[in-house]
Amino acid sequence: ISTVAFGESFSSWMVVYKDGGWAYEDIPRGLSDSIDRMSSSERSDVEACTLGPDGEYFLKTTTNTLWLGGHHLMDEIRDSKLKTRFTSIVFGEGDTYLLRYT
Repeated sequence: ISTVAFGESFSSWMVVYKDGGWAYEDIPRGLSDSIDRMSSSERSDVEACTLGPDGEYFLKTTTNTLWLGGHHLMDEIRDSKLKTRFTSIVFGEGDTYLLRYT
C-alpha cells in the first residue's frame, strides 16, 4: 500500500497501491467524476491521494497530473509553477492544510 486516505465520514476512504491500483468508497463527487474521466493509462498511474474533512481532495499520478478540489485555494495551487513538485496536500479542520513538495 502506498497511500491510505480518510475523508468526511467513517465510510469515506481511498487506498492507493504501490502498483498504481486503487480502491475507494464514498469519496467526494468531484474526485469520483475525475477518476471516471481518466484514461486507462492514468488509472494505472495513480501515485497518491489525500482526502479532507470537508470534501477536499488531492490525487496525483506518476506523470505529475493533479486533481484537486474542495478547498478555496485549489485554483492557486493548480496554477502554481511548483505544482509538478507537489507530493501531497494534507487537509485539516477550518480550511487548514499542509502542502508538501520536493
